[in-house]
Amino acid sequence: MLTSAVGAATAADLLGETSLLGETSSGILLRSFAIALLIMAPVALWQGWRIRSARRSQQSAAFQEASDLSPIDSTKGGRTLEAVVSEINKLASTLEPSERTELDIPSHLTVGGKPAEPGLVEVVVRDAMDRSGLEVIDTTSDGEAVRLVCIRR
Repeated sequence: MLTSAVGAATAADLLGETSLLGETSSGILLRSFAIALLIMAPVALWQGWRIRSARRSQQSAAFQEASDLSPIDSTKGGRTLEAVVSEINKLASTLEPSERTELDIPSHLTVGGKPAEPGLVEVVVRDAMDRSGLEVIDTTSDGEAVRLVCIRR
């Protein structure tokens, strides 16, 4: 019985020391966190400023590059992609089913006053033709324009 009393006292002492140790650890932990925060906060703010500055300069460079493209004046021979789509729609509305027609698509089209990419032109023209019921049966190109021979479905 003596052994169990000693064992019980030891467990109670250990539990008391553990709670005392837990209070001490939380105080030390809180103090260490405050010190780390004081040391690291200026570094984190400085890194954030550098990242934002780099992003601003990249956006500025991209904007400058986009604004360097000279707009094409539609009165000097440049046609807009919007006008070509409108022409496709008008042409399709005047055709009877199975009637053939030819349509010239200029090589240098503009969108919003800036040169349009060839891939964009192709996708938009194909979409406009599909929507209007025209089907391309032959194409020829002379460098300045692409001539599409179309039939109304």
